[in-house]
Amino acid sequence: MNFSYLKYAKIGMNYLLKKTKLPAGKIMGLTIETTNICNFRCVYCPQSDSKNHFINGKGFMKLETYQKILDNILTDFTPKFVSLHRDGEPLLNKQLEKFIEYTVNKGIKAGTSSNCSLLTTKRAESLIASGISFITTDLCADKDIYEKLRVGGKWETAYKAMINILSEVKKRGKCFQMTIIDISTHGASYEIAKTNMAKLEALFSDYKEYVFITDVFFHNALGESIETFNGNYDKSHKKHYTLCHHPWVHIVVDFQGNVVPCCRDLRSEYICGNLIHDSMKNIWNSKRFIDIRKALSEKRPEYINICSKCDLPYRGSYAGKTFLSKISSLFFSKWMKR
Repeated sequence: MNFSYLKYAKIGMNYLLKKTKLPAGKIMGLTIETTNICNFRCVYCPQSDSKNHFINGKGFMKLETYQKILDNILTDFTPKFVSLHRDGEPLLNKQLEKFIEYTVNKGIKAGTSSNCSLLTTKRAESLIASGISFITTDLCADKDIYEKLRVGGKWETAYKAMINILSEVKKRGKCFQMTIIDISTHGASYEIAKTNMAKLEALFSDYKEYVFITDVFFHNALGESIETFNGNYDKSHKKHYTLCHHPWVHIVVDFQGNVVPCCRDLRSEYICGNLIHDSMKNIWNSKRFIDIRKALSEKRPEYINICSKCDLPYRGSYAGKTFLSKISSLFFSKWMKR
């Protein structure tokens, strides 16, 4: 059994104990945005709202900026991985491979989340050569559902692109994982979701060792999701409160170097500091980080602007609805053991 995750157990304990001031050191992961520009307009993504970039503007992170930011973080923190994605299509950044290579040369796993529309054979080869460890993407076996939800995308293009990189991985014998989120499972019964995922799994039967398929949970991030397009999310449905884990386990950085406490703060509405001007060690225990951890610990998400718009505290998330399920998801998932 691989016990490497035990090195990160203190993070889970700080979360369980609801500590608001946290030490530097081990951290589960970094989410660093290389661009917030996207070529899709998925109906379940706040990116599709024309107002999405009103606060932060649109742009690309430069390689030298990324190097400065990563070096800043690594001075005091040791992440398990770096995910080069937040609110855009990272393959639009033509320097993405150099971002990955720089990260891997620091001894850290690097990957991204992509719609795969730009993942040509040539791009797949360059990504694998750069040392990429993982890609997360959305798909389903039903072409009509996919193209209805992923506006601007073509099912055949996405599927072919995924096969492109999986073929390259298999040919080179690389350690790699593609996590495919089955978007047809949202709101489906257990049996229907299971059937849909089995159909999707069959499409990747030649690459089983590299593919992990999971169902989806579209929560009400930023007050917007597939369920609440009309803005009528009813907070009277609040039931069991579950403590959000994001401000305890991740560092999230936008393309301008701003640090926010959650990967779903896509507009950078709750900035805790900027890594071009300050150290991550200082930002990690800044007043704004402490305030959000305190508000969430005291079951007062409405005190924080980005949390007041989110239903995660009352509906759970992909990481689970209880302390134990969240910790289990963080430390015992298939990907984290790789």
